[in-house]
Amino acid sequence: MYRYKFITLRKYFENLRNDFFTLIDRKEVELATEKLANGLVEGIKMHSSLIRLKPDIDNAFASVLAIQVFESSSVAIFLLLQISLSDEAIPLVVILNTVIFIFSFFILLGLCLCNAGEITYQASQLTDAIFYCGWQSCPPRPKSAPNRNIRKMVLLAIMQAQRPPVMKAFEVLELNYATYIQVVRTTYSIFTLFYAQNT
Repeated sequence: MYRYKFITLRKYFENLRNDFFTLIDRKEVELATEKLANGLVEGIKMHSSLIRLKPDIDNAFASVLAIQVFESSSVAIFLLLQISLSDEAIPLVVILNTVIFIFSFFILLGLCLCNAGEITYQASQLTDAIFYCGWQSCPPRPKSAPNRNIRKMVLLAIMQAQRPPVMKAFEVLELNYATYIQVVRTTYSIFTLFYAQNT
């Protein structure tokens, strides 16, 4: 849900650009500049409020996702070791059920971690949307609001957008696709290590 807010904000800046150039094409430069300045202020406020939501989202979901990472890995290792180190023959149905269960765990983990990584990706797309909003085609200060420097507002907005929120578990483990791949590899490595020691 959080990522869609960043997508919506990016679309807001893209629509701001389209509206700006539509007004410029109709030779309404002052109105276009004023709407751009007001739109930038609103967009910056929306972005700031989204950034302020991140600690609440981290508190709500990050520890749950961290527990899921450790749980998925440990359950997979335990079940794989149970199958591989069993002295008696295990029926094929039990093996298939266990393997499907492990794959289900990792698919669920992948969905969660990739969605958390998508938040960072969508937030990083804001920089381009702000930069291409049309600020370069208008005077630095609109006549209706001479205290608003559009170029300075764009610069500050881009600086803020260049630090996209990164979801982390326990303030250490980044929640993204790379972490998912790392967890899968680590799980397999630990399983291989235990299996090699016990055979």
